[in-house]
Amino acid sequence: MAGHSNKLGRTKLGRTPANTAAQDAEQSNQATASEDDESMSDQPDDYLEWVSRAGHHIENNLQDKRWAALVTAAQPRCLSLTDAVGEHQALARLSLSVLWTDDIEMARLNSFFRSRSQPTNILSFPAAAGVIASAQDVFLGDLVLSYDIIIDEAHRAERPPVDHLSHLFVHGLLHLTGHDHKTDREAEQMEALETQLLAAQNIPDPYQEITG
Repeated sequence: MAGHSNKLGRTKLGRTPANTAAQDAEQSNQATASEDDESMSDQPDDYLEWVSRAGHHIENNLQDKRWAALVTAAQPRCLSLTDAVGEHQALARLSLSVLWTDDIEMARLNSFFRSRSQPTNILSFPAAAGVIASAQDVFLGDLVLSYDIIIDEAHRAERPPVDHLSHLFVHGLLHLTGHDHKTDREAEQMEALETQLLAAQNIPDPYQEITG
């Protein structure tokens, strides 16, 4: 389903998708500015910062503006799923960044990090290796999602796009906390956890085949 890589380290891809050099230069020029003078109103329109009820932070970069309506619709579910994963992993506070992009950028990233030229629905870049058991404050890593392929998958599966997106979001989030599906046993455990977390949001089992 989803691509998985740990090559990104502690970078925040959601904020710096393809302009790392330009972003670094801009940050350097602004280094002397007081952080107290910064406000969310200074952020670009394509940057969204979410804070869940449990205090977890998600930085979002809408590189592809087609995501806007769907991301807005999915926000409550994504935040609730983040809280649920944080509770499951015993994480008092977590943060992650998300890049909402298209097939072109996804194919570029997939080729660069995984040597696969085609796009995929989601890529996850954990900031730490292994299962994160417990921590007070941790940056989990980055998620990248492609609009084109996710919308196409939802339509072909006859599922609401917001349901499919919620599934991929929690799938990627679990990757960031150390879960994987390299073996049949791992896949079964991960799918069961995803299904359980999604059911709490009234989202049907994504692994159940739809019959006509």
